[in-house]
Amino acid sequence: MKCGAYEMQITPCIGTTLPGYFQFRYADDILDELYAKAVIFDNGELVTGFVALDILHVNARIVEMIRDRFEKLTGIKGTNLMVTGTHTHTGLPMEYNDEFSIVDEDWIKFTCTKAADCAYVAYKHRKDCHIGYGYTEEHELSFNRRFWQEDGVVRTWPGICNPANVKEAGPVDPSVDVVRIDDLDCNPIAVITCFANHLDMIGGTAFSADYPGELSRSLKQALGMDVVSLFLNGFCGDITHIDYRGKHPFGKNGHIKCGRILANDVLSIYDSILCIDTNELGCASVVKIIDRRQPTKEMYEWGKAYLAGELEKAEEVIDEGDYEKPSTGDNELMERSYAKCNVNLYENPILNEKVELQVIKVGDVYFNGAPGEIFAELSLDLKEKSDKERNVNVELANGCYGYIATKQAFSEGGYEVTLDRYVNMSEDTGDIMVDTLVELQDEV
Repeated sequence: MKCGAYEMQITPCIGTTLPGYFQFRYADDILDELYAKAVIFDNGELVTGFVALDILHVNARIVEMIRDRFEKLTGIKGTNLMVTGTHTHTGLPMEYNDEFSIVDEDWIKFTCTKAADCAYVAYKHRKDCHIGYGYTEEHELSFNRRFWQEDGVVRTWPGICNPANVKEAGPVDPSVDVVRIDDLDCNPIAVITCFANHLDMIGGTAFSADYPGELSRSLKQALGMDVVSLFLNGFCGDITHIDYRGKHPFGKNGHIKCGRILANDVLSIYDSILCIDTNELGCASVVKIIDRRQPTKEMYEWGKAYLAGELEKAEEVIDEGDYEKPSTGDNELMERSYAKCNVNLYENPILNEKVELQVIKVGDVYFNGAPGEIFAELSLDLKEKSDKERNVNVELANGCYGYIATKQAFSEGGYEVTLDRYVNMSEDTGDIMVDTLVELQDEV
């Protein structure tokens, strides 16, 4: 097996909007640089690998742009690449229908070009390597952000130490998956780390890669400045760094604390990882047509009345029908956004989406990639259904179709299942993704 790894800066200009919130934020500082990173494998018959960008997420068009350029530069099928966004909320906006950020087409082209070039240089730098896998668990960094309340409903972001909080509405996946890649002289080429947690520990208006940036800096200090630390986000659609029971407060600079703890986890098993000479490499993908949910007539009428300022009429729609107004915590920006989405989705229906699922096998490790912010319980389901021992589940891979919840969550409620421009896939999407990825494993 040969492997190459590389990284390139993709930090935009000051003044660019930052994505991920229900308000405009304009970047006015740089806490740390944003990167595109690539790790490419070649066994003589197949070339495949990963491209990870320090951005909120990638969409299908961005993935296509990166893959097309890589294919033109190398002659290798671009679809062999798994392209992911780390999900940092202090990165570049790449979403075209985000109401609260301004997408700069020039920066999108620049970022996609640099990402493809990064993969190309990684491919050019490939050398004979040994590969090993290690596993540990981390139980003090990630927490489910959905809580059952005393009144019998589920609330997202329920408030720290809120006396109405009863219990978490779902599990976490504490897995820390580590792939160690060395050259034949045991010098580290790259470390791939997968961990499931949201990248929203900073806020504010400065660019940052969040905790994977600190993870990278810590690993470079320990292993050498040339090592590439490529981070893949696990299934963390309902997971956060905030412990709503109040037992594990992060405080200021939580991203640094998290990155260093995660680096310690990696390094605690690093020396015990047995790197072997393997030639096993595989890649398989499929595009599934999955239905989208649509607003009802009542949701549409509520949205129109709300946007027109006819609040009494809007309340009448709710009182007379089955439509329950979205729970926004009295956040007017969120409520107005939901109203706009209800109207837009009703008047401009998109009935389904072409969703790509991909599995890449390296040695005996299966990287299972799905395009969305996926609930942690679905990661555990995938591992249970798979007959493979080593599953690394990667969200926000090759696109993003919003939150992908469990079927049960739709009857519970909460932010992640409330219909809007970002949350609209059918209730069985998560099960379709899990079952499809398990099937793909037998094709690689």
